[in-house]
Amino acid sequence: MKGSEKTTPSRADLVRQRRAQTTQQRIQRAKQSVMRREHRPTVIARGMVVPSASPTRPLPTSKVRRQYYFTLGVSGAELRMPAIPLVNPGWRLLSGMIAILMTLILYTLFNAPTFRVQRIEAIGLQRLTPADLQAVLEITDKPAVTLDLQTLKTQLEAAFPELKNIRLRLLFPARLVLTAVERQPALAWQVNGDTYWIDPEGVILRPRGEAGELPLVTANALPPLMNDSKGARASLNPPEVWGNHTEAKFVQAILNLRQRLSSDIPLVYDGEIGFGWQDPNGWQVLLGNTLDDFEAKMELYQIITEQIQKRGLHPQVISLEYLQAPFYK
Repeated sequence: MKGSEKTTPSRADLVRQRRAQTTQQRIQRAKQSVMRREHRPTVIARGMVVPSASPTRPLPTSKVRRQYYFTLGVSGAELRMPAIPLVNPGWRLLSGMIAILMTLILYTLFNAPTFRVQRIEAIGLQRLTPADLQAVLEITDKPAVTLDLQTLKTQLEAAFPELKNIRLRLLFPARLVLTAVERQPALAWQVNGDTYWIDPEGVILRPRGEAGELPLVTANALPPLMNDSKGARASLNPPEVWGNHTEAKFVQAILNLRQRLSSDIPLVYDGEIGFGWQDPNGWQVLLGNTLDDFEAKMELYQIITEQIQKRGLHPQVISLEYLQAPFYK
């Protein structure tokens, strides 16, 4: 029977079927390609935005070279000079160069003669010399960056009590400049062959150079010291005395007393009985260890002198040590 028989497709039918399958596959691949392009990032190529373009491989980087053109005359011809590459160093190279530069700078600061201190410059000094200062500081040929100005100032204060308002400055490249005020002596104190200077503030100084004619006190002991609570002044050597203080009013009283007396009358100080002098009339005057009531004692001495002269007396000693109980004998 013809209805139940299976028909065999012809060759033309097979060709049409293969073509239909191929077409269907192409359509399917086109759909998939469109879907993939929708998810691709936008890429700029040669100044244009191409949404569907995507780089297939990273482009090699090249160093940009800057070119220079020079015009030759008015003919319009140009001469191209060799290209100059633009260097773009990385952070590692830059850090290495900085480290090398800093090493060279430090080496120069520590070793170059230009940055080594050779001497100290002093401003405001009259009797002290730079040589005196350098003997204490020992700064010759030392790198300027190693100097501690505060330590140097402390050394100067300890070695030279005659200096005040000390200021040290280190100027480029290696200049050490000292600015200070030098104390001026107000009187000379002579004891056991040693001479000390005392300024108006009561600071005991080492004699240096020339200070002119100073009021002189001849003594057998040092003046009362402010920090000598145990009475150790008798055992002090001259270097231990320099820089000590006596009271400023004590110095001022001595200067006032010196003005009251004739210049040819020597002023004497005894560690036990205090100040005194030999009066031209033949008697010795004693004022005591303190001069707190100096003006009152001098007024009292004037009164006692007038009474003695009226009576025609010739005492050996007039003592004003105790203002309320003066006596003569």
